Amino acid sequence: MPAQTGTLAEGQRAERAARSHLERSGLRTLCRNFRGRFGEIDLIMQDGPVIAFVEVRYRSSAGKLDPAETIDRRKCERIVKTAMQYMQTLKNPDQHHYRFDVITLTGSADAPSIDWIRDAFQA
Repeated sequence: MPAQTGTLAEGQRAERAARSHLERSGLRTLCRNFRGRFGEIDLIMQDGPVIAFVEVRYRSSAGKLDPAETIDRRKCERIVKTAMQYMQTLKNPDQHHYRFDVITLTGSADAPSIDWIRDAFQA
């Protein structure tokens, strides 16, 4: 269990780093770890008139596989379905623009290298 606890703590630090990076870039946090029937969305951010649904991926070392490559078609589908559930909680959900972003972090969880992929995939 200790390794799992360490992994969870690293993931939480990475998520905080991603959120801070986005906020420094002018986005506003709407929700963290939104859970729906189909899964979870790590961060939901307001970027001007656009709602950004953000998947955060962290790897302590870049290795052969880029963290963004770990997001497969099924994961994208779950994120989209969960995002649609979130949109239904809003007043006039059809009037909102949205996109799906990915933030990848590599290296130390305390000082990672961050890559922000806007509009990483489509609904």
